[in-house]
Amino acid sequence: MNADMKEVIQAVCSNRLVLLEAATELVDLLIDYTGIEPEFVSKVCRELIRFVGPDIGNISTSLALLAEPLTNIALTLHRHPDYRDIGLQMFEELISLNIRETRSALDILDRRLLKTTNTPFRPRRRRKKS
Repeated sequence: MNADMKEVIQAVCSNRLVLLEAATELVDLLIDYTGIEPEFVSKVCRELIRFVGPDIGNISTSLALLAEPLTNIALTLHRHPDYRDIGLQMFEELISLNIRETRSALDILDRRLLKTTNTPFRPRRRRKKS
């Protein structure tokens, strides 16, 4: 991703109609650059969430295709030490929009945490036969 491409993407983000039209392709492009350009990707995704908002959870629109990649981007940003707060904020925004994929990811993460934090059961002692 070069400077010219970033300018084009920023121009797309500033125009709501163009952003709505190009949203799915834009997110598909950005998901590969989340680890390389986290600041740029986070700005674009936050703008997208701000503009599109509740339509992401509406399965009758093509914007529902954004739910899974945006969830993945938020989780990837959360794993990055410098962008942990931004990733968490994006994830919480997606949860507040009641995005099914985000809730599903949260359920999976919660189950994983529960499994690792539970203490194992001690084996039962057998009674001696008399």
